[in-house]
Amino acid sequence: MAAALAKLELEGFDELNKTFNALDEKLKKKPLRKALRAGAKVFQVRIKQNASAYDDSGRNAKFIKVKSLKRSRTSIGAMVTTGTRDQLQIPRLKKAGYYPFTLEYGAHRKGIKATRYMSRAFTSENQKAIRVIAMTLGKEIENLFR
Repeated sequence: MAAALAKLELEGFDELNKTFNALDEKLKKKPLRKALRAGAKVFQVRIKQNASAYDDSGRNAKFIKVKSLKRSRTSIGAMVTTGTRDQLQIPRLKKAGYYPFTLEYGAHRKGIKATRYMSRAFTSENQKAIRVIAMTLGKEIENLFR
């Protein structure tokens, strides 16, 4: 299946990009990390809403968090994670499945259909997240020059 490409035009993006590229590498990381976390929070909100629709206990949605990727010289990022087995109170048995995984992808042997609660959130909110990242990055770069 081919990935759908999206086009987004932001006013002032060229100027923002030039300013950002002119910054020192160390100065780039802090505003970029904040912007990526802000974008990930957009996904987090939608994922929590989608998870709540399929989980009566609300436990899965409660532990959906945004985390920054491990600090590195070469990469910066943020990710949306689900709770651990301990947080979700899933027993550590061989036959005990991982509930968020089963919700997302289903369990064909057991007749559980995939809900794609995370995939649908990423698809529906990607344009909004890109706008939030660009706006936050612009604000953070302005703050650097104050």
